[in-house]
Amino acid sequence: MRAAIVFNPVKVSEEDLRKAVDHTLGSKADEASVDYRETGEKDFGVTAFEESIKAEPDVIIVAGGDGTVRLGADMVSKTEIPLGIVPAGTGNLLARNLSLPLALRDAVRVALTGDNRSIDMGELILTREDGTEEREAFTVLAGFGLDAGMIAMTDDDMKKKVGWVAYVGGFFRAFSSIKRIEIRGQVDEADERELTANTVLIGNAGMLPGNVRVFPDAKIDDGLLDYALVDPKDSLEWVRVVHEMVSNNDPLQRELRDRSILPGRKRIPQLAFKQGKQFTLKLDEAIELQIDGDSVGEITGLRASVLPSALTVRVPR
Repeated sequence: MRAAIVFNPVKVSEEDLRKAVDHTLGSKADEASVDYRETGEKDFGVTAFEESIKAEPDVIIVAGGDGTVRLGADMVSKTEIPLGIVPAGTGNLLARNLSLPLALRDAVRVALTGDNRSIDMGELILTREDGTEEREAFTVLAGFGLDAGMIAMTDDDMKKKVGWVAYVGGFFRAFSSIKRIEIRGQVDEADERELTANTVLIGNAGMLPGNVRVFPDAKIDDGLLDYALVDPKDSLEWVRVVHEMVSNNDPLQRELRDRSILPGRKRIPQLAFKQGKQFTLKLDEAIELQIDGDSVGEITGLRASVLPSALTVRVPR
């Protein structure tokens, strides 16, 4: 077996990775070839992934936070090589949505010996305030409004100390400054509509830290993206929105609704969902965007498209 591991040394050490690999391979460790490459400070890991892809190993493993995982997923998706994921960040969004273990030794074991699964990815064409366009990929979620504000206003030191719980403070700081924005939106080939919202989310999968399910119908391999328009006008309506999202987390109720044993949920007007292959949004003003938990600056528009079965990942057997 030949494996290439690209890791962020700020998040996980090479020594710990080597110990976990040796534990998984056991007596077969001498028969395996495992290369270790650090993500660089200048290019965030682009060169390391390029070198790993060029070597054509049996599996490429990414060990790091959501940003490193997103970069690796984007680059490896252009190959036939499976991607193993060793989550070592704050949110670990893709790992959670694939039910991957978060403990280092268990994650390495799945990355080396797990089954292969094809999943979708999302592609974004962003319009900046000066009219230029940029391409970005995402694995789980992109959005602007409360979520992007929460991420931008969360203290990095707190994230290191308490993990995803640090976002609670960012949530309340962002909540106090949130504003509604005028949007022109289009789903697939439907007519463009004028909309108002203070938060818009586009997802390839539905689960966030804390087991909060944002999109009740999202599946990471259904060839569709999910879109949520969140537009509460006061604190009471925000309470209704949060309650609705929390209610989506009851697995028994979801299963009964899927089997038509329980009636479908009656949607609240402050929270609208759509599914499609492409979403186009034009904004009346620039606003901060987050992609897979990382702030990427302000945009005035975007086009989001699904990339069906774009990436092969390692998952538990």
